[in-house]
Amino acid sequence: MNKLFLILFFIVQFLNSQNLVPNGSFENYFECPEIQGDFNVDNWYNVLNHSGTADFFHTCSTGSYSIPTSFFGTQIPRDGNAFTGFACFNNLSFELREYLQVELVSPLIANRFYEISFYVSLADNRSFALNHIGALLTNFAVEGDNTLNHLSVEPQILSNDIISDKENWTKVSGIIESDGGESFLTIGVFSSDEEISIMELPDGEPLSYYFLDSVSIIETEENNSEQNCLTILNPVQEFIYLNSTIDINSLDAILYDISGKRIKKKIVENEIYVGDLSDGVYIMHYKCGTKTDYKKIIKI
Repeated sequence: MNKLFLILFFIVQFLNSQNLVPNGSFENYFECPEIQGDFNVDNWYNVLNHSGTADFFHTCSTGSYSIPTSFFGTQIPRDGNAFTGFACFNNLSFELREYLQVELVSPLIANRFYEISFYVSLADNRSFALNHIGALLTNFAVEGDNTLNHLSVEPQILSNDIISDKENWTKVSGIIESDGGESFLTIGVFSSDEEISIMELPDGEPLSYYFLDSVSIIETEENNSEQNCLTILNPVQEFIYLNSTIDINSLDAILYDISGKRIKKKIVENEIYVGDLSDGVYIMHYKCGTKTDYKKIIKI
């Protein structure tokens, strides 16, 4: 009986720690990448009806997408023998975005907490570093408008800090409480050129390009205490009342409408005035310590 209980315990622990992102390190593929457009990665694909095309890099390649040295510079995979890459900015008169999308092993379950994480590294020969690299969870696969423009949706996970490291892999992560049914994960930059912060580095072409590796979504027992520093009572009417365990001024709270448009609002003491906004659903991104989280706000 004790042995049976122990076996069941380890089965439950394994299921709880299962990565819901299939092929999260891009190890499984069906053809080596040799030229631009060879994105032959199991489970992953480019966003439908979007003109941007992400890239696949593997040690098996003998062309421009080889590892460790490729057309974009030198990098060693964080895990295994492969990684991917995506462009997310140029300094021309049009936007440049590329996205990767994957269907999860199983949909997320409502009211459960999940940690979403991935690692990025700025390509050696690209000179623009930026923030707002994000992860979007949706119930259905997102689609583009047949351009290179950013997808006008609001990701649950967002890097507020500019990521400029070309040598190491930088982790982007956060913990969310699921609404239930989220089945697709999309990674890229979802903000417009005007909304992102940019750092120009001395070497490289005037573009922004990041390598991507080690993508995971893992159920966790509860929200991280560092992130769970803000309480908001819903629904709200004229004011959003903020109850925080840290200094309100350090929250870096940003309010978005459901379409992903940024709404400029100031925190006055512990309140944000929203009486001039239309009724509906809004998303507040905020920072607790080193972690970024979000809250859904219902205005009536």
